[in-house]
Amino acid sequence: MIKFDRYKNGKHFAVTFSYDDGNEADRRLVELFNKYNLKATFNLISGRFDHDTVVKAEEINTLYQGHEIAVHTLTHPHLERMPITAQTTEIFEDRKNLETLCGYIVRGMAYPYGTYNEDTLTAMKACGIVYSRTTGHSRGFSLPEDFLLWHPTCHHTEAEPVIKNFLENTLKQTWNFGGLLYIWGHSYEFDRMNNWDLAEKICSSISNLDDVWYATNIEIYDYVTAMRALTVSTDGKKIYNPSGISVWVSVNGESIEIPPAKTVCVG
Repeated sequence: MIKFDRYKNGKHFAVTFSYDDGNEADRRLVELFNKYNLKATFNLISGRFDHDTVVKAEEINTLYQGHEIAVHTLTHPHLERMPITAQTTEIFEDRKNLETLCGYIVRGMAYPYGTYNEDTLTAMKACGIVYSRTTGHSRGFSLPEDFLLWHPTCHHTEAEPVIKNFLENTLKQTWNFGGLLYIWGHSYEFDRMNNWDLAEKICSSISNLDDVWYATNIEIYDYVTAMRALTVSTDGKKIYNPSGISVWVSVNGESIEIPPAKTVCVG
Protein backbone atom coordinates (compact mmCIF):
# COMPACT_ATOMS: atom_id res chain seq x y z
CA MET A 1 0.00 0.00 0.00
CA ILE A 2 1.28 3.45 -0.99
CA LYS A 3 0.94 6.26 1.53
CA PHE A 4 1.93 9.91 1.20
CA ASP A 5 3.15 10.09 4.79
CA ARG A 6 6.85 10.93 4.57
CA TYR A 7 8.81 14.15 4.57
CA LYS A 8 12.33 14.85 3.31
CA ASN A 9 14.73 11.94 3.77
CA GLY A 10 11.84 9.72 4.80
CA LYS A 11 11.10 11.54 8.08
CA HIS A 12 7.64 10.93 9.48
CA PHE A 13 7.04 14.34 11.05
CA ALA A 14 7.91 18.01 10.55
CA VAL A 15 8.38 21.09 12.75
CA THR A 16 8.31 24.73 11.65
CA PHE A 17 8.10 28.20 13.22
CA SER A 18 6.79 31.56 12.01
CA TYR A 19 7.55 34.95 13.62
CA ASP A 20 6.13 38.33 12.62
CA ASP A 21 7.06 42.01 12.39
CA GLY A 22 10.88 41.98 12.34
CA ASN A 23 11.37 43.30 15.86
CA GLU A 24 14.96 43.63 17.07
CA ALA A 25 14.29 40.69 19.41
CA ASP A 26 14.48 38.54 16.27
CA ARG A 27 18.26 38.67 16.71
CA ARG A 28 18.07 36.78 19.98
CA LEU A 29 15.44 34.39 18.65
CA VAL A 30 17.49 33.56 15.56
CA GLU A 31 20.42 32.73 17.84
CA LEU A 32 18.21 30.30 19.75
CA PHE A 33 16.91 28.63 16.59
CA ASN A 34 20.46 28.27 15.28
CA LYS A 35 21.66 26.88 18.61
CA TYR A 36 19.05 24.09 18.46
CA ASN A 37 19.19 23.47 14.68
CA LEU A 38 15.64 24.67 14.12
CA LYS A 39 14.20 26.42 11.06
CA ALA A 40 11.86 29.40 11.02
CA THR A 41 10.13 31.85 8.72
CA PHE A 42 10.28 35.56 9.57
CA ASN A 43 7.50 37.75 8.17
CA LEU A 44 8.84 41.26 7.73
CA ILE A 45 7.33 44.73 7.29
CA SER A 46 9.82 46.47 5.02
CA GLY A 47 8.24 49.91 5.50
CA ARG A 48 9.34 49.83 9.14
CA PHE A 49 12.98 48.86 8.66
CA ASP A 50 15.52 51.04 10.48
CA HIS A 51 12.95 52.44 12.90
CA ASP A 52 13.44 52.07 16.65
CA THR A 53 12.98 48.48 17.93
CA VAL A 54 12.96 47.10 14.35
CA VAL A 55 15.76 45.27 12.52
CA LYS A 56 17.93 47.21 10.09
CA ALA A 57 17.61 46.79 6.34
CA GLU A 58 21.37 46.25 6.04
CA GLU A 59 21.29 43.18 8.30
CA ILE A 60 18.42 41.30 6.64
CA ASN A 61 20.62 39.24 4.34
CA THR A 62 22.88 37.98 7.15
CA LEU A 63 20.59 37.90 10.20
CA TYR A 64 18.06 35.50 8.70
CA GLN A 65 20.52 33.34 6.79
CA GLY A 66 19.44 29.69 6.90
CA HIS A 67 15.85 30.71 7.59
CA GLU A 68 13.12 32.17 5.36
CA ILE A 69 12.05 35.76 4.86
CA ALA A 70 8.39 36.27 3.94
CA VAL A 71 5.94 39.11 3.31
CA HIS A 72 4.00 40.81 6.10
CA THR A 73 3.00 43.79 3.90
CA LEU A 74 4.64 47.19 3.50
CA THR A 75 2.94 48.96 6.43
CA HIS A 76 0.95 46.23 8.29
CA PRO A 77 -2.63 47.46 7.65
CA HIS A 78 -5.94 45.63 8.00
CA LEU A 79 -5.98 44.42 4.40
CA GLU A 80 -9.68 43.55 4.41
CA ARG A 81 -10.49 47.24 4.99
CA MET A 82 -8.70 48.32 1.81
CA PRO A 83 -9.58 48.19 -1.89
CA ILE A 84 -7.92 45.41 -3.83
CA THR A 85 -5.57 47.85 -5.58
CA ALA A 86 -4.19 49.05 -2.25
CA GLN A 87 -3.93 45.48 -0.95
CA THR A 88 -1.95 44.53 -4.02
CA THR A 89 0.43 47.45 -3.51
CA GLU A 90 0.99 46.53 0.14
CA ILE A 91 1.87 42.94 -0.74
CA PHE A 92 3.82 43.57 -3.94
CA GLU A 93 5.97 46.42 -2.61
CA ASP A 94 6.90 44.47 0.51
CA ARG A 95 7.82 41.45 -1.58
CA LYS A 96 9.90 43.59 -3.95
CA ASN A 97 11.76 45.27 -1.08
CA LEU A 98 12.49 41.97 0.66
CA GLU A 99 13.79 40.36 -2.51
CA THR A 100 16.14 43.29 -3.06
CA LEU A 101 17.57 42.80 0.43
CA CYS A 102 17.76 39.01 0.65
CA GLY A 103 18.66 38.19 -2.96
CA TYR A 104 16.20 35.36 -3.49
CA ILE A 105 12.58 35.00 -4.60
CA VAL A 106 10.09 35.62 -1.77
CA ARG A 107 6.86 33.63 -2.11
CA GLY A 108 5.38 33.35 1.39
CA MET A 109 3.34 35.64 3.63
CA ALA A 110 1.57 36.05 6.97
CA TYR A 111 -1.62 38.12 7.23
CA PRO A 112 -1.29 41.35 9.26
CA TYR A 113 -3.53 40.91 12.32
CA GLY A 114 -4.50 37.56 10.82
CA THR A 115 -7.31 39.17 8.82
CA TYR A 116 -8.19 39.02 5.11
CA ASN A 117 -11.03 38.80 2.60
CA GLU A 118 -11.56 37.35 -0.87
CA ASP A 119 -9.82 40.32 -2.45
CA THR A 120 -6.76 39.56 -0.32
CA LEU A 121 -6.55 36.07 -1.76
CA THR A 122 -6.84 37.45 -5.29
CA ALA A 123 -4.17 40.08 -4.60
CA MET A 124 -1.77 37.54 -3.12
CA LYS A 125 -2.06 35.26 -6.12
CA ALA A 126 -1.47 38.20 -8.49
CA CYS A 127 1.65 39.09 -6.47
CA GLY A 128 3.10 35.57 -6.66
CA ILE A 129 2.37 34.58 -3.06
CA VAL A 130 1.86 30.82 -2.74
CA TYR A 131 1.06 30.49 0.96
CA SER A 132 -0.06 32.72 3.82
CA ARG A 133 -0.30 32.02 7.53
CA THR A 134 -3.31 33.01 9.60
CA THR A 135 -3.46 33.48 13.38
CA GLY A 136 -6.01 30.71 13.84
CA HIS A 137 -4.89 27.92 16.16
CA SER A 138 -5.69 24.43 14.93
CA ARG A 139 -4.00 22.77 17.95
CA GLY A 140 -3.58 19.83 15.59
CA PHE A 141 -0.83 18.53 13.36
CA SER A 142 -2.56 18.32 9.98
CA LEU A 143 -1.35 19.87 6.74
CA PRO A 144 -3.52 22.63 5.23
CA GLU A 145 -5.86 21.84 2.38
CA ASP A 146 -5.34 25.41 1.11
CA PHE A 147 -1.90 26.91 1.76
CA LEU A 148 -3.30 30.44 1.33
CA LEU A 149 -5.26 29.75 4.53
CA TRP A 150 -2.56 28.04 6.55
CA HIS A 151 -3.60 27.75 10.21
CA PRO A 152 -0.68 27.13 12.61
CA THR A 153 -0.86 24.61 15.42
CA CYS A 154 -0.57 27.19 18.20
CA HIS A 155 0.98 30.42 19.47
CA HIS A 156 4.15 29.93 21.50
CA THR A 157 2.32 30.88 24.72
CA GLU A 158 0.20 27.74 24.27
CA ALA A 159 3.01 25.53 23.00
CA GLU A 160 4.06 23.57 26.09
CA PRO A 161 1.01 21.24 26.37
CA VAL A 162 0.86 20.93 22.57
CA ILE A 163 4.53 19.94 22.40
CA LYS A 164 3.96 17.46 25.21
CA ASN A 165 1.15 15.87 23.19
CA PHE A 166 3.34 15.88 20.08
CA LEU A 167 6.22 14.18 21.89
CA GLU A 168 4.27 11.72 24.05
CA ASN A 169 1.51 10.74 21.66
CA THR A 170 1.85 11.85 18.05
CA LEU A 171 5.45 10.72 17.56
CA LYS A 172 4.54 7.25 18.82
CA GLN A 173 1.36 6.74 16.81
CA THR A 174 2.01 5.08 13.47
CA TRP A 175 -1.41 6.13 12.16
CA ASN A 176 -0.49 9.79 12.57
CA PHE A 177 2.63 9.81 10.38
CA GLY A 178 2.88 12.97 8.35
CA GLY A 179 2.05 15.30 11.25
CA LEU A 180 3.31 18.91 11.32
CA LEU A 181 3.92 20.97 14.47
CA TYR A 182 3.69 24.68 13.56
CA ILE A 183 4.37 27.34 16.23
CA TRP A 184 4.06 31.10 15.65
CA GLY A 185 4.41 34.37 17.53
CA HIS A 186 6.32 37.65 17.83
CA SER A 187 9.84 37.72 19.23
CA TYR A 188 9.14 40.93 21.19
CA GLU A 189 6.58 39.01 23.26
CA PHE A 190 9.43 37.22 25.02
CA ASP A 191 10.81 40.63 26.02
CA ARG A 192 7.42 41.96 27.16
CA MET A 193 6.64 38.85 29.19
CA ASN A 194 10.24 38.47 30.37
CA ASN A 195 10.03 34.78 29.52
CA TRP A 196 12.93 33.98 27.23
CA ASP A 197 13.24 30.86 29.33
CA LEU A 198 10.04 29.70 27.60
CA ALA A 199 11.65 30.23 24.19
CA GLU A 200 14.66 28.20 25.27
CA LYS A 201 12.45 25.46 26.71
CA ILE A 202 10.39 25.21 23.53
CA CYS A 203 13.48 25.01 21.34
CA SER A 204 15.34 22.51 23.48
CA SER A 205 12.32 20.22 23.91
CA ILE A 206 11.77 19.62 20.19
CA SER A 207 15.28 19.84 18.78
CA ASN A 208 17.33 17.05 17.20
CA LEU A 209 14.53 14.46 17.08
CA ASP A 210 15.50 11.59 14.79
CA ASP A 211 12.18 11.28 12.96
CA VAL A 212 11.48 15.00 12.48
CA TRP A 213 12.26 17.24 9.51
CA TYR A 214 12.98 20.83 10.57
CA ALA A 215 11.97 23.17 7.77
CA THR A 216 10.90 26.68 6.87
CA ASN A 217 7.35 27.38 5.75
CA ILE A 218 8.32 27.58 2.08
CA GLU A 219 10.24 24.30 2.26
CA ILE A 220 7.14 22.60 3.61
CA TYR A 221 4.96 24.22 0.97
CA ASP A 222 7.28 23.13 -1.85
CA TYR A 223 7.60 19.60 -0.52
CA VAL A 224 3.89 19.02 0.09
CA THR A 225 3.01 20.55 -3.28
CA ALA A 226 5.44 18.15 -4.95
CA MET A 227 4.04 15.24 -2.94
CA ARG A 228 0.48 16.09 -3.96
CA ALA A 229 1.58 16.21 -7.61
CA LEU A 230 2.79 12.58 -7.61
CA THR A 231 1.06 10.33 -10.13
CA VAL A 232 0.46 6.65 -9.34
CA SER A 233 -0.22 4.02 -12.01
CA THR A 234 -3.56 2.24 -12.02
CA ASP A 235 -1.98 -0.97 -10.72
CA GLY A 236 -0.21 0.89 -7.93
CA LYS A 237 3.21 -0.32 -9.05
CA LYS A 238 4.70 2.88 -10.46
CA ILE A 239 4.97 6.43 -9.11
CA TYR A 240 5.91 9.42 -11.25
CA ASN A 241 7.30 12.62 -9.73
CA PRO A 242 6.87 15.58 -12.12
CA SER A 243 8.42 18.08 -9.71
CA GLY A 244 11.98 19.33 -9.37
CA ILE A 245 12.63 17.89 -5.90
CA SER A 246 12.79 14.41 -4.42
CA VAL A 247 9.71 13.17 -2.59
CA TRP A 248 9.48 10.25 -0.17
CA VAL A 249 6.47 7.95 0.25
CA SER A 250 5.90 4.73 2.13
CA VAL A 251 5.17 1.47 0.36
CA ASN A 252 3.99 -1.26 2.72
CA GLY A 253 5.68 0.65 5.52
CA GLU A 254 9.02 1.07 3.73
CA SER A 255 10.28 4.56 2.91
CA ILE A 256 10.88 5.06 -0.84
CA GLU A 257 12.47 8.10 -2.54
CA ILE A 258 10.94 9.30 -5.81
CA PRO A 259 13.60 11.49 -7.50
CA PRO A 260 12.59 14.57 -9.50
CA ALA A 261 11.23 13.94 -13.00
CA LYS A 262 11.52 10.16 -12.48
CA THR A 263 9.23 7.15 -12.41
CA VAL A 264 9.95 4.57 -9.72
CA CYS A 265 8.67 0.99 -9.73
CA VAL A 266 7.41 0.07 -6.28
CA GLY A 267 5.81 -3.28 -6.87
